[in-house]
Amino acid sequence: MKATRINIRKRQISNGRSSLYLDYYPGVYDRIKKRMVRHETLYMYVYDRPETLADRQHNDEMMELARQIRTKRMIDISSAYYGITKKAALIKGDFLQYFEERCMLKNNTYHSVFKHFYQFCNGYCTFEQLSVTMCEQFRHYLLHAAQSKTTRKPLSKTTASSYYDMFLYILKIAYNDNAISSNLAECVSGIRAEKKIMTSLNYEELDRLFKTPCKYEVLRRASIFAVLSGLRRGDILALEWKDYEKDYHGKPTFRIVTKKTGAVSHHPVSAEAMEVCGSVGDGLIFKGLTLSMTTITFKKWVTDAGISKPVTFHCFRHTLAMQLLDKGVLRQLLSSSATSSWAVPCPTSIVRGIT
Repeated sequence: MKATRINIRKRQISNGRSSLYLDYYPGVYDRIKKRMVRHETLYMYVYDRPETLADRQHNDEMMELARQIRTKRMIDISSAYYGITKKAALIKGDFLQYFEERCMLKNNTYHSVFKHFYQFCNGYCTFEQLSVTMCEQFRHYLLHAAQSKTTRKPLSKTTASSYYDMFLYILKIAYNDNAISSNLAECVSGIRAEKKIMTSLNYEELDRLFKTPCKYEVLRRASIFAVLSGLRRGDILALEWKDYEKDYHGKPTFRIVTKKTGAVSHHPVSAEAMEVCGSVGDGLIFKGLTLSMTTITFKKWVTDAGISKPVTFHCFRHTLAMQLLDKGVLRQLLSSSATSSWAVPCPTSIVRGIT
């Protein structure tokens, strides 16, 4: 069997930089991907033309770290080749690569957890470095240092709790894969999620809001659609006409791939909700709608309507849920694992806000 050579290569990216990766020849077997691989991304970059002393020092540090990782990989491969304990070689492997590969099998929320952990450990963490102390430090990081990518504000305790549970789940999988010697997930305490009061709007507040002038008409239409459909903001932003179809009863439905959970479902909507969507066409249904409109512009719109509640765009989903509860309808809408269809009662007083 020919010995594997490992070289450090560069791949040009944006802003005059190049990312670093390892080139294996011949390839090595990746037990996670379950196939032979030739390249391993190091998630580090160097400047193509360093202009300052700081740039040159950055390049030197990254190249030195890349050489250290290459040396570790050579030891791992040699250990496996000469029959040295495979588990010892695995423990010295790259936990970040393992973490990312596992996230690819999950939904987008796991990728957010990975990004926070990547920032926490400065882009480098081996299985050998994992410990109860590191887990507790990451727990503290989520509670006190991590920020939301959207709002640039500290994570809520509920979000931090959810992220930490996902991180512990990855550790549990690593233990089951014999990648770590102890089940760290059972050695640390989780984050207790805070109980939140679900904010919703009543009919009077909805009527007042939709009669208040809105800077962007598309935001106004999307808001009415959110009340009538109960869809999440991310699903509405990504909703396209290609997802529109009719069921065997001829009623309008949308094929939804939920961004939060990755679940696929067929979501029936009412005729009133379809009126808000406009004529059937191509591309996005709510063209021009942006994330900032549903945060900054939406907040000003609510204030102009004289509503003092801490209302967000997501509260439209709560509003529909409260309406369903008042009518004695099951809370299937809020079930993250719900896959069956449900019908939405649509008060016509809301739709009058369109005209």
